Amino acid sequence: MTVSVGKLAKTVPEARACTTHSDCRTTTLQDGNCCRAGCGPSNAYNATFLSRLEAHQKESCSGSRLGDCPAYGCAAKQYRAVCEQGLCVAKEQGF
Repeated sequence: MTVSVGKLAKTVPEARACTTHSDCRTTTLQDGNCCRAGCGPSNAYNATFLSRLEAHQKESCSGSRLGDCPAYGCAAKQYRAVCEQGLCVAKEQGF
């Protein structure tokens, strides 16, 4: 079961637009869902949108319980955020 909330971003560019790698951040937050992504911070957003998403979820997801989210049976992975063709993407880091 997941705990859905309204999506904050109206368009992909709103959430992921970038000009350089430093514009991008990885996170386990998922737009439209109070449950965090499992197995590591596999979502990439621009820093401005991520700040808005953090505030939105703090307000919208208060009262959600961890038990309402799925359990993930995987090892945590490491990701880095990069700007590719004007959009932030999360790239899995190899070891």
